[in-house]
Amino acid sequence: GSHLLKAMVYGRLYRNYPRERDLASKALSYDPTYSDAYIIRAEANYLLGDYDACVRDAASYKSLNPADMEGYETSLLCLELAGNYEDAQKEGVRILELDPGNHAALWRLGRIDAARGLHGKAIAKFSEAIRKSGGRPQYYLDRARSCAEEGDFSCSAWDYASAMSWREVSDYASYYYLLGGAMYRAGELESALAAAGTAIQKEPGNPDYYELRGRVLADSGKPVAAKKDFLKMSALSPERKAEAESLLRQLAEK
Repeated sequence: GSHLLKAMVYGRLYRNYPRERDLASKALSYDPTYSDAYIIRAEANYLLGDYDACVRDAASYKSLNPADMEGYETSLLCLELAGNYEDAQKEGVRILELDPGNHAALWRLGRIDAARGLHGKAIAKFSEAIRKSGGRPQYYLDRARSCAEEGDFSCSAWDYASAMSWREVSDYASYYYLLGGAMYRAGELESALAAAGTAIQKEPGNPDYYELRGRVLADSGKPVAAKKDFLKMSALSPERKAEAESLLRQLAEK
């Protein structure tokens, strides 16, 4: 017990995951049936990127605690990250048999479909996960990507907008850039302009953000402002000078 307690302190308090794994292994050397040590070591392996080891430890935990969802959920997480989509899908289906309301499993099954290029199926699972959970930022973000892959830019745009309700999304310039791009493709130029502007405010040194705003401004009939953004893009990224010059030529021809 003391080794496992130390493992949890090192992992969850100090984020020293190698030490967490070593201490969990030591606990198991004294008692190979200590189920909690397997799930703690699985956690450490996941955080260290050793997904195959995580899957093995989750399997050991499941064999000792077949009714506990944590083993199945950890297994699904690490199988997906290991790229073992076939077994991950089986695990996700098993979770839903045991717990039909498990929206996280639905979301992960949707991610597996998306990774396989089955975006229509992915969208259906993300939508069901959103319905069951009341909405989670990652569910909206993943559905937005799959909608874009299916050419449904309106769905993509409004899902990015929905995800902005969460601080872990709205704090980052990159998500405003994705939102702006989606709104632009959906023809929502005013919303695209606002999102691109916020991305620039948050990260003024990124040339991609000026390119996007320049394109939106150009299509909004504001060539003078668009030209400034294309020039700024070129100044920030000299290796993209030819691309910026092409955009400026297109602007002059409008």
